[in-house]
Amino acid sequence: MSTNLTFSPDTSDYDAYGLKVAANDLLIVEAQNKYTQFLIQFAPYTDNIEQMSQSSCSVEYSDSSHYIYAVTLGKNQTSTSSQRYFFFVGEMLGVTETSLMNRTFVGILNYTGVSSMGGGGGPGGGSSSINCNQGFTYSIQYVTGSYIHQEHLVVTTDLTGSIAYGFSDLFTFTYTALTNRLIVHANNSISPSTSYLPYAVDFDGTYGVIAGFINNGRNSRIKYSPTVYLFIVNATTAVATTLSSWTYSTNGTWQSGQSFSGADLYTAKYDIPSGYYSSTTGSLDQTVPAFSTQMPCIAGTYKNATNIRPCSLCPSLTKNDGNSSTACTTCANNTFCPLGATYDISSDLLTGFIQAAAYPKSPENTIFDDILILNMFSIGSSSHCITVSPIFWAIIVAIIAFIVMLVMVLLKHYIRHPRAPERYEMLTTIFKQTDLIGEGELWIGGLLSFCILVLVIFAYIFSSKYYKQYPLETAQASTFACDTTILNAKFETKLQSLTIPLSSELQEMAALLNEQEFYLNVAFINTVFTCSDSVTLFYLLGNSWTTLSFTSCNYSSYILSLSALLPYKSITVRFNLPGINTIGGLRIGISGSGETESYLTLNDLNFSETFNQTEKMLGQDVHVAVQLTKVINETVPLEIGEETLSGLWVASLTLNYYDSFVSESDYLDSTLTETNVTLVLSETGYYILNEQQPIAKQTEIIFHNLLFTIVVLELFGLLFLLFKLLLLPLASFLITRCRPTRTEKNGNRVGDSGDLENLHDHHPNNGKGLIEMK
Repeated sequence: MSTNLTFSPDTSDYDAYGLKVAANDLLIVEAQNKYTQFLIQFAPYTDNIEQMSQSSCSVEYSDSSHYIYAVTLGKNQTSTSSQRYFFFVGEMLGVTETSLMNRTFVGILNYTGVSSMGGGGGPGGGSSSINCNQGFTYSIQYVTGSYIHQEHLVVTTDLTGSIAYGFSDLFTFTYTALTNRLIVHANNSISPSTSYLPYAVDFDGTYGVIAGFINNGRNSRIKYSPTVYLFIVNATTAVATTLSSWTYSTNGTWQSGQSFSGADLYTAKYDIPSGYYSSTTGSLDQTVPAFSTQMPCIAGTYKNATNIRPCSLCPSLTKNDGNSSTACTTCANNTFCPLGATYDISSDLLTGFIQAAAYPKSPENTIFDDILILNMFSIGSSSHCITVSPIFWAIIVAIIAFIVMLVMVLLKHYIRHPRAPERYEMLTTIFKQTDLIGEGELWIGGLLSFCILVLVIFAYIFSSKYYKQYPLETAQASTFACDTTILNAKFETKLQSLTIPLSSELQEMAALLNEQEFYLNVAFINTVFTCSDSVTLFYLLGNSWTTLSFTSCNYSSYILSLSALLPYKSITVRFNLPGINTIGGLRIGISGSGETESYLTLNDLNFSETFNQTEKMLGQDVHVAVQLTKVINETVPLEIGEETLSGLWVASLTLNYYDSFVSESDYLDSTLTETNVTLVLSETGYYILNEQQPIAKQTEIIFHNLLFTIVVLELFGLLFLLFKLLLLPLASFLITRCRPTRTEKNGNRVGDSGDLENLHDHHPNNGKGLIEMK
């Protein structure tokens, strides 16, 4: 704004005094008073800012003390070299506001140079570059006569840009470009009798329209009256003649309570139709004028209204594959259809692959004696457990033995058959031979020895099969035991620092892991990005990004799958996808081939993890941290020999869902014109060591089986001793008391209880009449 002493306007205010921008099909001009330069953009106009910058120039003012009020161009200027100019009008800076000569100036800036790259005969004919260092010439004339500072000064030109017409509240002027002639009329010919403050003007070569305010004076209730004049002007005299005028009511102006009642109504005349949006290509850092082109809504978006707004994202559970830009369709059930979906992808395609499994824990019981006793003397509730239970079959044999014992008693005392005693003696002899408890003395011990034999056989069979349940990788289901998961293995997991030196065996395994090649596999899910979209992969080498080639690229079912061989493991890579196409989800994986060297096995690497959110879509700047950890499995052999080692890489992927997945408002507000996915791969400072060793080796199993045999024999011997010393005498006493006496054929009277001695013979080596079951 002006001060009371000198003219010192705010050069950063582009709305002050007049129009600082003018345009036609040939040029776009902007007066930049802050930088004392003109910004000039030559045709052709495209939506590519980089291409536009090749035909853009900045030209310094001819005098740094110039302040440009306004610029103007003819609508129908041609592309010939004589027509590549524009008019400007302004005042000198830093001068007093009193009457001074040569305060106001008017001129043209003309470009007479040629384009540095041909194609169409100059800027208007399709040239792609302008030489800004030469070819620009100024022609300036100063308004004669002494005038005070002009707060209201407007300028226009005819359709061909031949003559400029200027209007202020004190004078009017015409300026002819061809002759560089300035004619000044020292009066306001639009309104000679009253002060008229012009604000805007337009002229078609015959008629003109000027809008402004009539100053009614300080004493008037209405100080300024908005008035528009239709006029004609004489180019040779600069005298304007009004033909008619329009005076607007103060009720509809800013003077009526300073309201918006006089504002014009919004019209959609120049809006973008439904199904389209405006597209401008280029860097946001560019300052040259940019032009938008009408483009159909991309896949995953739609627009069903005529307005200047961008296309909207398809809501979740709806899709648009790009065939229709005005509506989205409903997705099928049980499909992946996020915000901005292009297709309803089967949810099965989102499944990742976790290669590493949790290392098993050692069983609660890792002592073979306990395991053997538990499996020999337990009966489960399931049919399988009962079938494989040794004690169950021992009980069955004991029942059979009891039945045989009853038969033996019947043969001796109740069956009156001539051959019964003979059969009894034969069976007694056989069972005494099998007596392991009484060392061949007791026939009933021979019966019970079959129970011992069953337990011992089951123990040997169990031990043999249990021994083979090692290692975990080759073990089958333990169908010989009630617990089918039982293994001859115990496990231990350790977390070891890589700063601690490794043993020679572990060092060899770590070397194999370090030498394994990594293939990075990334899939962009639910997108229309394809292999032909110039997708680029970079990796950070020092402080600069270096291109990395893809080993494979595949696009199927709206999933773009890319694979690349990484030059090393601890690396930062970036996928660059040009454009603003939507992406629903992201799948990241690493694969690599394994190998075997002697006792070392490097496992194949193949894992992946999927990231997605139904209510959101993948953002345009995604960062993923991938931490890699060595896992070494050490297996102690059953027999003397080398340990076997196997190795595998496991990965932990970390992604911030809040930053990486965006809502519709985030997507529409974003100024990014491409999608970048950055992955930072690093190795942890530790490794996981899993150790597996057998619970019992062969010698230990043999020894404990012998101990088990002895224990069973002693146990049954103890039970039989208790039977002889306690139960049998008690039974004899009860029978003696309960059975009546009877008379034998020889006349002797004996009690039937006394006949119990007939069930035994006095042992020939003792005279004490110990009862013996024969």
